[in-house]
Amino acid sequence: MRHLSPFPAPRSQARTIVDGLPDDCSYADLLAALQLDHLIEHGLKDSLADETMSTQDLRLEMKAWWKQRG
Repeated sequence: MRHLSPFPAPRSQARTIVDGLPDDCSYADLLAALQLDHLIEHGLKDSLADETMSTQDLRLEMKAWWKQRG
């Protein structure tokens, strides 16, 4: 199966991340690095698909959410 995404395949990206960590890193460090990479890739995909919101819209949404909480 060919990988057509502009992003590296997850397994390949995971190897790159692991190889970039120090030999004495903890499992927590490893998982944090993998999670951070995943979140960044997700955000980049949203941005490329124009599925983002302006800071102003986010502020308005947060204010409405905060009011709803009581």
